Amino acid sequence: MPDKSTRGLALLGALAATFDLVHGAMDQWFQPGWAAVHKRRRGRGLVSLRTGQPIGSATAVDGDLVVTEDTLGRAGATLHVATYTAGQLAATVAVTRALGVRLPARALLTGAAVNAVTHWVLDRGHPVVTAAGWLGKTEYVTGCTVVRRAGTEPDAWGPGTAGFELDQTAHKLIGWAAAAITTVIAVRRETADRGSTT
Repeated sequence: MPDKSTRGLALLGALAATFDLVHGAMDQWFQPGWAAVHKRRRGRGLVSLRTGQPIGSATAVDGDLVVTEDTLGRAGATLHVATYTAGQLAATVAVTRALGVRLPARALLTGAAVNAVTHWVLDRGHPVVTAAGWLGKTEYVTGCTVVRRAGTEPDAWGPGTAGFELDQTAHKLIGWAAAAITTVIAVRRETADRGSTT
């Protein structure tokens, strides 16, 4: 196997493993609780930005901002994706540098952007539900739910639900695609740099 192919496959493996591990850590351990609770909120109703509780008017309560549920959801998703992306970038640089690889900034930022943009879109919830419908998984999503507190409606998202499993699988597939894109850009850059020095 040519040296370029070996380096490319090794980099792909390192990036894919890093993206996969970082995804779990940033989604479960390091996601701000406020973001996790509110990132899927949708609607035009007025709510407290701090607590997400409904507000009867557009008047701030105790200095809290009043926003629509859509704004709250977008803010939650944005905060989560910002921390997620920072963690991914830090881990990617640490792993590749430890392995003696310096990724071109374009490759590093492209992979992070692919993960960030798709993560934000997926975490708002609707693309997962739409894709599940296209693939005939609606019954799976609506049937595999959990009741988190007695007397409450079944929850279709979060640990223990089909929605959560489909969401996590989509993130992992996209993570592998982002790792492949990052690798292709890095290997092409390395090849171009070597060609210009010969």
